[in-house]
Amino acid sequence: MTEHAVLRALPVIAGISVATTRTTAQDTITVSGEVTCRECLIVLGTVVTIGGLDGPGLETVHPLSMVAVDRRNRIYIGIHRPPSVSVFDASGRFIRSFGRAGDGPGEYRSISHINAGPRYIHVFDRDNGRTMLDYDFNVVRVDPFPGQIHNTTVLETDAVAFSAMVGTRAQAGYRFHIPDTLGAFTSFHIGAGEGFKAAADYESLWFVATDRNELLRWNLHPQPTLARVLRRTVEEFDRHSHLGPLDWPGVGNVAIRRGADGL
Repeated sequence: MTEHAVLRALPVIAGISVATTRTTAQDTITVSGEVTCRECLIVLGTVVTIGGLDGPGLETVHPLSMVAVDRRNRIYIGIHRPPSVSVFDASGRFIRSFGRAGDGPGEYRSISHINAGPRYIHVFDRDNGRTMLDYDFNVVRVDPFPGQIHNTTVLETDAVAFSAMVGTRAQAGYRFHIPDTLGAFTSFHIGAGEGFKAAADYESLWFVATDRNELLRWNLHPQPTLARVLRRTVEEFDRHSHLGPLDWPGVGNVAIRRGADGL
């Protein structure tokens, strides 16, 4: 998948105007049924330890930290407020930090997500758009966005897809948005709900709803198109999914990743 191919599929839009595409029921295949996995295990292993009791950059490590890894295996750990990003090498050694509070280039109100693509670092301000930096941490461009940005995923072209709530007269609910490296946004309707988490590979975008067991696959070529909707029944999830975020035991889908072994 070349950058040229993706940029052809994403029309250039002036300023922060957003083009919107709606899908139809003919774009979807619904799969339902009971989950049959009897013993599903996730085995965790220590990759690297960041900081120490007084190590530099330690102030960025807490339960709400955001983490990304770039193509040089540098580790980025960001915090919402005060907004900053600390950078560590692959061994966990602190390199530097960047970002501060403000409204200028390289400044943020509240960092909501970080991504690292092949050439650029993408830092998302929750209510103020995307900042794109090169691998030397220089600001390349700032792209304002008129909505609250949630989970994001980076494509192989350094275009980024993210989900966000933006109300319009024509559509309600969540949409995902793709800003290319020139700052042009294209938007697609996902559906109503409490939000969506995103992942990507060379050919597809994947979204999982946070408040229900619904997985959506979008094909990227020749243009983003909804290809499949998978709805699964998970008794434990469904029993508690009506509870609010402060209720116990509450449930939700909090992350999605695409790796060599699958989704």
